[in-house]
Amino acid sequence: MSLCLLLADELRHLFRSRLVVIVLLSLPAVLAAGSLVQGSDEMSPLIFAAFMGSSLAGLVCGAMVSTSLIGELQQGAPVLFAIRPIPRAYLLLARFLATVLALLSAMALAMALGAALSAWLHPEAGDMLAMVRSGLALSLACALLQGSFGVLVGVTTSSMLGGVLLFLFVGMQLGNGTMLLYQELPHWTAWSPALRDGALVGGAILLSALLLAISARVFARRPL
Repeated sequence: MSLCLLLADELRHLFRSRLVVIVLLSLPAVLAAGSLVQGSDEMSPLIFAAFMGSSLAGLVCGAMVSTSLIGELQQGAPVLFAIRPIPRAYLLLARFLATVLALLSAMALAMALGAALSAWLHPEAGDMLAMVRSGLALSLACALLQGSFGVLVGVTTSSMLGGVLLFLFVGMQLGNGTMLLYQELPHWTAWSPALRDGALVGGAILLSALLLAISARVFARRPL
């Protein structure tokens, strides 16, 4: 079974889960409602959606990955795949990519709602396409880092409670650090916003690849 087939299967599994669908649909709704409630003239709905959505997307991504892996390992579900010629790393990568894609699609919808509300409430706002790009870049970076750390927690922790607490403690710091880096990069460098967004996503890809490689090595040695 190829990685593409596993990824398609993971996506079908995600979107067949009512809980997951509710979470993915509620994210744009919560961000849209929050952007209206906060009512600040200094922060447009699009900027609110970008920052709050990025934080929530990364947190939800990592939590979904870690808890699902811990639960399946406790139930012995991966044993069913052991009899097939499937690299264990494919199982982790498919779960990770499917969750990131699902959360990114929810964030894209949230950003679209934020842009529409900004055009309505703040017609004098700047380049909305640039703000959407930056918001999606920040969301992707948070989802990659926190999601890959969630994979590592999922394959190294046998306790659901311990895994959740570990992810919340370290994963939230990863998200906060990513958002801080996003805000401070323009002050540290003379990079343009587009270059900053590219550097942020590129760094997140490299670090998440390292975390996934460590997770795959641990998972390969773990008895099922």
